[in-house]
Amino acid sequence: MRFRTPTQRLTIYIGESDQWKGRPLWQAILQRLREEGVAGATVIRGMAGFGAHSRIHTVSLVRLSSDLPIIIEVVDEEARLQQVLPALSAMVREGLITLEPVKVVKYAHRRLPALGADVRVADIMSRNVQTVHPTTPAHEVARLLLRHAFRAVPVVDEEGRVVGIISDGDVLRRGEFAISAGQTVSEATIQAALADLAASNRTAADLMTTPVETIQTTAPAIEAATRMAHRGLKRLPVVDEQGRLVGMLSRIDILRAMTDTLPAENPPPVFIRATDLISKAITQDVPRLPPEAPLSDVATAIVGSSVRQVIVVDEEEHPLGVITDGTLIRWAEQRQHGGLVRALLRYFVPQEALSLDDATTARDLMQPVKTIRADTPVGDVLHRMVTEGVKRAVVEDDEGRMVGIADRQQLLHALLGTNG
Repeated sequence: MRFRTPTQRLTIYIGESDQWKGRPLWQAILQRLREEGVAGATVIRGMAGFGAHSRIHTVSLVRLSSDLPIIIEVVDEEARLQQVLPALSAMVREGLITLEPVKVVKYAHRRLPALGADVRVADIMSRNVQTVHPTTPAHEVARLLLRHAFRAVPVVDEEGRVVGIISDGDVLRRGEFAISAGQTVSEATIQAALADLAASNRTAADLMTTPVETIQTTAPAIEAATRMAHRGLKRLPVVDEQGRLVGMLSRIDILRAMTDTLPAENPPPVFIRATDLISKAITQDVPRLPPEAPLSDVATAIVGSSVRQVIVVDEEEHPLGVITDGTLIRWAEQRQHGGLVRALLRYFVPQEALSLDDATTARDLMQPVKTIRADTPVGDVLHRMVTEGVKRAVVEDDEGRMVGIADRQQLLHALLGTNG
């Protein structure tokens, strides 16, 4: 499920007595690998061996050697291993590190790491947050949201307190873009709409949704997740004790913390014209799962993908339904009313009193999917998305097979000729 690029095996040979900043080196390496988000690591304690100094270390009935060989093995994508390799090399002062290509035949896991009651919002929130002020001109807000990868921006006052929030949908609806029913959206139409917005006296205060529900950094992540599920919130601004914005918590932040998986990077934009066919502007790297895929595969696929959803397809690649991060969270909350995260953990994490033979599959979770033909002009697709409130749609070929998805925000970026 996880690996989409060439994989490698990283092997580290050290001694059991090796230290790093006052603790066993192997423990420090394991912690560093976990912090870097690698897929997993295995530590092996050898029975005997010798290294560069040719001294044999062995397990004896009389005495246990304090410097038995330790082997740490890691298998992950090449890019991730290359990223962490310099830090590991600095830590291993005496030893051996090897790197070799491997072919992953299968990577699957039944258990997803628990999100304990001691995990706070501050531990999993996103800290780099772009903000605007109530007096920020509306066209500047539009530029931020339409030309960057984020989908919402908090509005803060002079003291940094949250007074509102604006999504890309708010810009399209409340910005009064000149897109009417039956009109084909062209590049000129969008540019003219942006120009009209710039010429108006509207500000962020005219576009924002208010009041905004917030959560403090010290609140348990379980509480935040439950509130988001109960009230249908996609994100929560995070504030300190003085109510000042310090971060944002999204649904994907919660799921990522539970699956210990990093999301894929957004693909680079392809500049298009409104008259181009939608097939030129689709995202092809979209997770596809069969209807019988288990719950753990669904969660891992959603968190590991930049599109935050999975398309359920049959053997011929015909789309049957869609599962989003919101669908997964709502399902968990409905299935177990004791709280979102506890509900997810009840089905993902083995417990003595709980059987894991839950029969939930992708088929049970999927929702109806919006589809668009690959030969539809981009302008027509964007018009449908704006008028129908559709953010993404599955693109099909002439035989009804999935070829990718169309994303509203990416289409706007491409038409505007921007790359974030």
